[in-house]
Amino acid sequence: MKKKYKKLYKKLLLLLLLLVMPISTGVSYAYWGNNLSPISSNLVNIDIGAELNINQEVPLNEGFSLVPQGAIMKTNDVNYVLTEYTALVDRQALLSVTVKSIYIGGQKDIYNLVVIDLFFDHENVQPKENIKRVLHQDLNQQFCSCVFAKVTLNMPENEAEYNFIKGQDISYTLQFKTKEL
Repeated sequence: MKKKYKKLYKKLLLLLLLLVMPISTGVSYAYWGNNLSPISSNLVNIDIGAELNINQEVPLNEGFSLVPQGAIMKTNDVNYVLTEYTALVDRQALLSVTVKSIYIGGQKDIYNLVVIDLFFDHENVQPKENIKRVLHQDLNQQFCSCVFAKVTLNMPENEAEYNFIKGQDISYTLQFKTKEL
């Protein structure tokens, strides 16, 4: 009798494992898939003729590191962070966005280690720190545009540059300006 229960117990255990494995894999994938996204989003409401400075810390998920292009990448390393801004105005206008400052650990980026490329819909072939666009009314009767800031790092050239950026938070200021047409 005991052998019969042991055999039944093993079969039930195997069946349970076969059911739990796909579920746990799906849950893990969904969790990490959502938390690995290098994109964050912000809404910017700006009046015509106004200047608005947005201070932004580079958003990295806990445990992740931004590394220079070409560096040997470890498990939680990324080589860019993309932040999306949706700029809204109340009527047709010319929108310009400019990178005003970049800080590493609260200090100006004196070595030019951080690169911030701005673009509207598609990445620019030529890196730009200043972009402009006329905003037209969309299907929802709003005057808006998506602006992207792609943050990458240049490879430090020496130990002083490496020590300057190692383990430091990166932040920047974008200036959004509108002008009536």
